[in-house]
Amino acid sequence: MKQKAHSKIKNQVSIQDKFYDYADELTPYGVVVRYPSELFLEEHHVIDALKMADEIIKWGKTTIESL
Repeated sequence: MKQKAHSKIKNQVSIQDKFYDYADELTPYGVVVRYPSELFLEEHHVIDALKMADEIIKWGKTTIESL
């Protein structure tokens, strides 16, 4: 992305700290999909991950529509 365009978007989008935390928590799921190995998930892990992912998607849609 061109630097000028990146700065324009960066200055217009506010990212709450919780989304950085969500990204950290969800990263292992992406790694496992890319590099399959043994993964143990309990139901509460799945529920939490889906809630975080849903919040990120809703935030992203709202943010894109507002630009």
